[in-house]
Amino acid sequence: MTTTAEPTIVRLLNLLGAIRELSSFNELTGDEEQLLGELLVRWQRGEVLTVSDVMLDLGDRSSSSTVYRRLVGLQGKGMVAFRVDGRDKRVKFVEPTAKADAYVQQLDQGLSQLIRDAQSA
Repeated sequence: MTTTAEPTIVRLLNLLGAIRELSSFNELTGDEEQLLGELLVRWQRGEVLTVSDVMLDLGDRSSSSTVYRRLVGLQGKGMVAFRVDGRDKRVKFVEPTAKADAYVQQLDQGLSQLIRDAQSA
């Protein structure tokens, strides 16, 4: 068996696994992690999301009640917060927390390191 450099995709998967194992992030289920990733992308685009928006937009892959349970799970784990609209108490906004921001920073730092390693290889 010849020894070759580890492919970048394998290093990326190892990195994602290592980040998942960090004590503050290992409690996310795969479905919660996927939902959080989708929310983070939309927040990065500047979208303001309500609970209803998330349930409707992502309800095509899962039922609305399942999406809502995942949102509540993320809230319980401190990754998102719900903010009630001051004008319409029926409307709840979904917003990232400091813990979600830390998750993004961990991913960003890890990916940056992975890119530097790949470029120097």
